[in-house]
Parts: sequence; C-alpha cells; structure tokens
Amino acid sequence: MSPPPEASVRSGPVKHVLVVAYHTPPAGGIPVRRVLRFLRHLPRRGLRCSLLTAQSPYDPYHPNDPEGVAAVDALPLERTLRAPSRSGVEKVAALGFRGLRTLSEWFSARGAPPSEAAPTDVGAGRVRRILGNTLFFPDPKRGWSRAALRAGLDLARDDPFDAIFATGYPWSALVLGSELAAATETPWVADLRDAWVDNPRGLFASARHRSLERRVLGSAAQIVTATHGIECALRERYGADLPPIETLYTGFDREETAALEAPVE
Repeated sequence: MSPPPEASVRSGPVKHVLVVAYHTPPAGGIPVRRVLRFLRHLPRRGLRCSLLTAQSPYDPYHPNDPEGVAAVDALPLERTLRAPSRSGVEKVAALGFRGLRTLSEWFSARGAPPSEAAPTDVGAGRVRRILGNTLFFPDPKRGWSRAALRAGLDLARDDPFDAIFATGYPWSALVLGSELAAATETPWVADLRDAWVDNPRGLFASARHRSLERRVLGSAAQIVTATHGIECALRERYGADLPPIETLYTGFDREETAALEAPVE
C-alpha cells in the first residue's frame, strides 16, 4: 500500500462526519466499545455522522458479538456503509501462523536439554513479521480498506462530508482516512487506540511501518490517542512534525450499563 498523498484541506463549519472504523458489531471487544461511544455522543453535538466499516469484521484476539448489531442500528446515524472484507483469507492466515508457532515450540522443546526446554514462537514470529511487511502490509485488513475507499468516495459524491474520523488498529483504516481526506480535500482526525510502531507485539516496528506512520499521521489535522503513553511516544519520535495531539481515554459510559442496573420487577 503506497503512502497517501498530501491533503489540501477546505475550511468551514463541520456538519457531516464520516467515521472510519473496521471494528464494529458483529465484532466485539474493546475496539468496538470506543467507536460506539463516539457514534453515540457526536450526534448529540449537532453532527451528522455516517459510518464506514467492514461487512464481516474479523479479529482473532476479540470475541464476536452478533447481538451488538442492534446497538449499531439504534444509533442516530445518517447511514452505515459496510465494505466487503477478506475475513476468509485472514482466518486461513491466522491458522497458518498458529501452526507455525506450534511447530516452532515442538522443535524447540525437542532440541533443547530438558532443563532448558521452553515454548517459543521466535521462528513463527519472524515469518509473521516478513509477511506483515510484504503480503499483509500494513496489516491484514488492506483488502477491506481498498473496497472501503470506493464506498467512501461514492458517499462523498452523494452526500459530502466535512470531516473524517478514522480509528485504528487496523492501520489500514488510518491510511484509508488519509486517502479519503486527500481525495476529497477534507480534514481528518487520526484516533490511535493502540500504539503503532511501539506496539508491544513487535509486528509493526519495521522501517517501512515507521515511514508510513510518519506520513499518515503527519497528514492529519488532529491526532487523538487512547493513552498518555502513546501520546508521549509520538511526541518524542516526531516532535513538531506532527499535528496537535490529545489523549482521550476510553472511559466508563453510563448508558451502556443502564439496562443492567435497572431494578428487576
């Protein structure tokens, strides 16, 4: 995926916001909770919000929540656009990585003395990093982001938006936000729920990812981070080359627990 071009930004009041988020129900977990809260509260600020997401979101690290689709349908959105995702390819890749890790652990245990035998996924991790910097760069959601780009451009022609809010992981969602911003001359906000090149999984620390992170985040009008640690790391790495950064924690939302706290008759 090539780095996005620089965007020229039009000015004016923001009335219609396009929210770009891969993780929405039927996906579940923390990534979904954060974006649903934005979509719940932004319309109350007088903003029209449209959602651009995945038709079949897949994440091996978070459970599915099919019942959560009703929560999206209940939101005061202008529309929900679901672009096709290559979830089948991702599932096959995930199974392959699991198999590599199992083989690596087995060979490591057989080749080391009993006192030193310990599970390791060094070999599998090396293969995964190589594929992550080639076939799956910048992440396995790249197929979805290409389809979503077409859907976003179609929406811009039918009902132009005044701002874009893109949240990642996946990083391809941030690249998508920057590409839509450049194509429509619209300001965009990058929301980092996770650290990119500083991610503790170590899969995105390559020079190619560092270059893409600098280019993508540098094209945003504003950066929002989910933790102060992510904000500090970005400031230390890029200094004044980045737009304004603000930390907005994923906090407690009373409305999500109101039904659970209601008295039982």
